[in-house]
Amino acid sequence: MSKKQTQEQEQSLRDRVMSRTARRYATYDVPGFGKVTVRSWNELERAQFEAITADETVVKRWLVVLSVVDHQGAGLTFTPEDIDELGKVDSVIIDQIAAIAFRHNSITPEDQKTLLGKPANC
Repeated sequence: MSKKQTQEQEQSLRDRVMSRTARRYATYDVPGFGKVTVRSWNELERAQFEAITADETVVKRWLVVLSVVDHQGAGLTFTPEDIDELGKVDSVIIDQIAAIAFRHNSITPEDQKTLLGKPANC
């Protein structure tokens, strides 16, 4: 393979990776609550979440903030300012939405153990 062909392949790979910015959206049924739509994270949001996990008391609420969008996927439903108020929501609902967000963003039970420093219960 020529140097030019190698450079073209490398550029093509770079272009393919860099073009993967589209979000994935899915709507799930949360028993006892109703439907909730979540979105995938980009790498910056995943890093933000991983940095937040030092405070285990708010991890599930951050999952809700970073993942839940309106039913059309047009924008996030919650903001970081909602973290304390989300602490007053029925814990079963937060647990279920957090579990959905974990799955939707490919955070495995092993990842959860690493991030949280303990076995995941989501």
